[in-house]
Amino acid sequence: MVKKNLELIGNKPNLFSFSDTVIDTFKTDETDKILLKSVIELFSKKAKSHLTYQLVDRHINNGFRDIEIIKMTKYPLAIAFNEPTKTILINISALGKRSISSIEPRDLYAMIVYGEVFSRTLKFSMSRDNSDIVSNMISAIILKTFSKKYGLSGSFFDLIPELRFLTNVYVLVSLFGIESRDAYKVAAVQAKYDVTKSKVDLDSYDFMSIKQFIHVLNESGTLPGINVYNFISIMVKTFQVINLPMFEDLSRFYATMYTSTINGNIISSPHLQGYNQEVYKKVISSINTMI
Repeated sequence: MVKKNLELIGNKPNLFSFSDTVIDTFKTDETDKILLKSVIELFSKKAKSHLTYQLVDRHINNGFRDIEIIKMTKYPLAIAFNEPTKTILINISALGKRSISSIEPRDLYAMIVYGEVFSRTLKFSMSRDNSDIVSNMISAIILKTFSKKYGLSGSFFDLIPELRFLTNVYVLVSLFGIESRDAYKVAAVQAKYDVTKSKVDLDSYDFMSIKQFIHVLNESGTLPGINVYNFISIMVKTFQVINLPMFEDLSRFYATMYTSTINGNIISSPHLQGYNQEVYKKVISSINTMI
């Protein structure tokens, strides 16, 4: 399920609907495109054994015709997709750069991988079969990020199934487009959680919204005291603004995860691999079957 706007970055658009004329107003000098081609062609020779190589090789073979380099200072994400032209947009302003020459080859390569996975997965109707894997990965990130601060260990260990349940409901509804009542049933089985133990009225929350998801984590007592501000603050410190959308859009989640297989890049944190290695491998495997 593709999100039109992204709440965590101020309701900025997830996708663009620009004409060629509008895109031209944001495009950088043509020399940037020429430099991108030469840098990626050279770097890709070292990456031929990596699972992402085939995605970048497609662009090398077609002369990068589906990629445009732009400067959009008010847009905080480094990669976007323009629907009318089916074009991947690399926004160097989001990295605080003036030209392609200031960006490391590995990061340019990573941005193309991100853009390609993002654009490809936009086309698919996502199967509910993958929801458990996605939920488990997001739960693992939340647990590891917030467990110490919110006491999700020791005497609070019994709160973990509820956190997983609520996360599963959010993922099913918001990322996979499942109706809430159906999501409760599926999530309860996935998380091995007894819904009758919940202290909140689930129907009073809009699980389409990540802000509402954060509210229910607080009000259920699962992560007492958490709010949208400190969720964003902590996640930005951990993953940078560029990766916040992975928590509210499925295609961006897949793009972030797949790009994280590229060690040493700054676009998607490679330490995502360390949250739960078994689940991480399943996520990457599921992406491989889609792209």
